[in-house]
Amino acid sequence: MCARRTAALTQHAALDRLVTDAPTVVPWPQLLATVALCALVTLGTASGATGRETRHRAIEAAGVRE
Repeated sequence: MCARRTAALTQHAALDRLVTDAPTVVPWPQLLATVALCALVTLGTASGATGRETRHRAIEAAGVRE
């Protein structure tokens, strides 16, 4: 187990020398625009489905009962 830990530490140290910290940039405007578009599509789809289902009288939606 000690050999594994030593190997992991030396690999980590070697990689730290090779790779410097890369800046991470999150494209917030594009991400927020995508979220807004998805929300609008969801709202439009849900509103359309609700409108189609509630267009008729409630007794027709419930069905015929004997």
